[in-house]
Amino acid sequence: MESVFTAFRAAYAERNGYALSQTLSPIAPTTQPDRLVTFYQSTNSANVKRDVQRSIPVTFQFASEENKGWVEVYAAYWKAVGAILDAEAGGNSKV
Repeated sequence: MESVFTAFRAAYAERNGYALSQTLSPIAPTTQPDRLVTFYQSTNSANVKRDVQRSIPVTFQFASEENKGWVEVYAAYWKAVGAILDAEAGGNSKV
C-alpha cells in the first residue's frame, strides 16, 4: 500500500492533479510493474478501509469529509485492482 500512498503524498503536496490521478491507474507504472499486486496483497476486504485510513497522510490536515472521501476512493480502488488482477489471471486467481 505504501507505494501508492508515497505517490499520493507527493502529488497532493505538489497539487498535481495528473500525478494524483495516476495513483488510481489500473495499469502499473513501468517503474513499478508489481505495484497493483503489492497494493492488493497489502490488506484484505475486512481491513481495507482501516489500512487506507492509516495510510492517508495526516500532515495534510484534511477536513473530516475529505478524509472519508479519500478512504472511500482508495478502498474502491483496492477492490477494483482485485477484479483487474483476477481478470488478468483468467478468473482463476487467488491473488
